[in-house]
Amino acid sequence: MPQARLYINDTHDRIQRGHPWIFDNQIIREEGEYAPGDVVQVFDARKRPLGQGYINPASLIRVRLLTTSVEEKVNAQFMVARIERAWAFRQRLGYASSCRVVFSESDMLPGLVVDKFNDVLSVQFLTLGIERWKDVVLDALEQVIKPKGIYIRNDVPIREKEGLEVYKAFHGKAFPTDLVIEENGLKVHVDIANGQKTDISSIKC
Repeated sequence: MPQARLYINDTHDRIQRGHPWIFDNQIIREEGEYAPGDVVQVFDARKRPLGQGYINPASLIRVRLLTTSVEEKVNAQFMVARIERAWAFRQRLGYASSCRVVFSESDMLPGLVVDKFNDVLSVQFLTLGIERWKDVVLDALEQVIKPKGIYIRNDVPIREKEGLEVYKAFHGKAFPTDLVIEENGLKVHVDIANGQKTDISSIKC
């Protein structure tokens, strides 16, 4: 089935200049069929290509862009390459032991947040679009980073707004979730199962 297209009113070229969100009130017309979470092509009113992103008709943020190209194939290889790029960037900055590996739109993977604590990962899938790629993303994280364990922290209210279940779980075998990490020469206690997910120990990268 051909990929669906959306035509939008890009006021002040906001999307053209790099903003990754397309709101429902920007849409002028739609062509083709899609299911919630599908990747669609986006064009402005002058038919200029703006990119591709996943769509959720239930959200005010109708499309979250993954790429500024309408030609690029969004598939498993695409997801692996994005995660490889994000991890390589952190390593170039000198982060390896504990850091934020993937930071949603900042790494062109909207809705995905991955934190690394020593040899384990804490992962959140915040949007319907990235939830559709969950198995691919988890496989890619295991392939690229090779963690000893992955804990899924899908326990945030934004998932309910996206029509998703709220839960926490191990991906694969269980492991101790009470950890001690070192940051800037300080030992910091981290509870990846019950601590505040997005500000644990103020780790940034």
